[in-house]
Amino acid sequence: MKQKSIIRFLLPLFVASVVSCSFSACRQKSSSEGGKQLSAADYNKKMAAAADSMETKSEVEDSTLFTYGMAMEIVQPGYKCDEKFFSSLFGDLGLPMQLADQYISDADWGGDSPAISYCWGNNVKFEDYKLTATESPYFGLHFNFFFDESRKTGRVDRFTIITSNGSWYDQFMSDLKADGLKYVSNVDPDVYGKKGKMYHKKADPVEGSTEQPFYYVYDFSVEGVYEIEVGYDGGIDI
Repeated sequence: MKQKSIIRFLLPLFVASVVSCSFSACRQKSSSEGGKQLSAADYNKKMAAAADSMETKSEVEDSTLFTYGMAMEIVQPGYKCDEKFFSSLFGDLGLPMQLADQYISDADWGGDSPAISYCWGNNVKFEDYKLTATESPYFGLHFNFFFDESRKTGRVDRFTIITSNGSWYDQFMSDLKADGLKYVSNVDPDVYGKKGKMYHKKADPVEGSTEQPFYYVYDFSVEGVYEIEVGYDGGIDI
């Protein structure tokens, strides 16, 4: 018992000594690097700059959570999920739901195809068939979720993503090129209403079909305003 009491008494002194030595060494290093010891005002400025840097890094990391790999995995043919999947996925990514508008689609040649128009993100909205930012910084995405015959699960064949984050954009473009997507041409402004570039990669043929399916990315980005559409096209022109 006596030995434990001595340890309890000496441990705080040891910790305080280590912290004091570390702080002194840090101060000495700062002094030798700058040629003189930092004043209190300069020290506060330096700490504030470091805090700003950490905050910026945090914002970048937060908005890179929905990656190219995630998007391509979800749009691949045969990938099925339900509504709870999106709530869990985007909730974990810190991207709140902005819109969930259910409707009936006639994409399947006039068939009864229930779907949900979803918008998730921060400082974004989907209105009049357009995904836009409401303030900056922003990161958001829009997609249509089509139910299958079970009316419980369904599929997604494309995402539209907008962001003010250049780091996310650079990483996305790096990932798509590493995945084998190649630039094929510019998009037709008369069709899309804006300029952009098209990237394609062939997908595995669908059994019983003569069409050539492919994965694609349309890049409508300009400096500081980044917009991407990524998806899968079965090659069938309706």
